[in-house]
Amino acid sequence: SMAKSSCPLDAGCTSVSYSPDGANLATGFTDETLRIWDARNLSCSNIEFAFGHSGPISALDYCDDGSKIVTGSQDGSIQIWDPHGDLTAPLQTSHGRKGYVNSVRFSPDCREVVAGSDDFKLRVCDADDLSDCRVGDGHTRGVSAAEFTPDGS
Repeated sequence: SMAKSSCPLDAGCTSVSYSPDGANLATGFTDETLRIWDARNLSCSNIEFAFGHSGPISALDYCDDGSKIVTGSQDGSIQIWDPHGDLTAPLQTSHGRKGYVNSVRFSPDCREVVAGSDDFKLRVCDADDLSDCRVGDGHTRGVSAAEFTPDGS
């Protein structure tokens, strides 16, 4: 059965990702917030909010070891967050995309992030240094989805 929140949602939810242990649920919203919920008790008293983007969050992903969350936004940025730490600011932010970020995913070892965006580019970035990216730009339309293979390639 589906769990129900006991509070109204004041913005549209655009993306969701469970922590690997299933204890938390990360959600991205159109009001630019990352919200981390206690998945066992989806109530307003059990939400942590993170504000870092200047546009709606369009994609997010938990890394497989649960230590980080990556978010992508319509402001063209991607951010790395520590879900167990201080959510007043992201650990890292990368700007420079000319279009919405449509998809973000961690590699299986959590060392890289792949991001697809409306600027026709696919970027694979170092998760510890988001400015260090390899760029694929052979697309003729926006990149709406991106993923690593299970072996990380």
